[in-house]
Amino acid sequence: MRKLLLLPALVSCSQITFAQTDPLWTMFQQNLIFHNATLTGTDSTYARTLHLHNRNQWPEIKGGGYRTLQLAYMQKLKKSNATLGGYYLHDNAGGLNLNDRVGILYHYNLKLSSKTALRFGLNAYYLHQYLNVTKLIPPLTFPIKNNLHSYGIFPGISLYRGNFYIGISENVIQVKSFVSNTGNLRRIFYWNMGTRINLGKTFSLSPSFVYTLENKTDLTQINLTFSIKNKLETGVTARFPSNMSSYTAYCLNMGLTFFKQKFSLYYSYDLPQQTPIYVTFTSHEMALKFRF
Repeated sequence: MRKLLLLPALVSCSQITFAQTDPLWTMFQQNLIFHNATLTGTDSTYARTLHLHNRNQWPEIKGGGYRTLQLAYMQKLKKSNATLGGYYLHDNAGGLNLNDRVGILYHYNLKLSSKTALRFGLNAYYLHQYLNVTKLIPPLTFPIKNNLHSYGIFPGISLYRGNFYIGISENVIQVKSFVSNTGNLRRIFYWNMGTRINLGKTFSLSPSFVYTLENKTDLTQINLTFSIKNKLETGVTARFPSNMSSYTAYCLNMGLTFFKQKFSLYYSYDLPQQTPIYVTFTSHEMALKFRF
């Protein structure tokens, strides 16, 4: 999960050796491909989906806090039970640490019955990390390598039964250090679960859940979304780790779908929270989906 790298003045030698800063998406239910490739293209009956996702986390911090942009494209393959996609992700931590990730997504849908399916997926990506040493305060007194290149593989599996799904995936990447350029294997596990409960022909309720675990650090996110005719929706998200209570947050979400389910616009606002440096910050997130 995202390491603490807020202000150049807070950066120490130990923090320079951190590997990869992972975006903390509030609207994870609208960006499930980030956790599991088997959830690629599952939200639409259209053949293709273009997805733009932007997050501005803790903008009150001097330098802009964390800014994350993701562009993804998914397409169902003709005459097969597979979906293929790709994405680009840019993560900017106050202009100090910049991460760029390019990946390919694929999953195969194995039908077990008319309502049940088992999916096998893979997310393979390239990661480039850049550390802007000119922003470090105080300046470094020893040389470091400020450009790192890594490759990751992200297998996943999920089970679908009607509107219900449950999945597990593992992000495996060879991590390098800015100081020594040595590497070690990093493993992050994701558990996803969700469903849609129809309340008559007009309303529906969609609870979803994701649990993230890396070593002994974990994070739980729970979302509950209420929808009217699958066009107007509103919901709440709760985020809380078991051993880092200062990262606990509660978020408000809303969305609008129009033009025959082709366009969707989403917005999320993280209610003011106290960060590990005991300063109160907020976060904003927007997403746009185009299906065709």
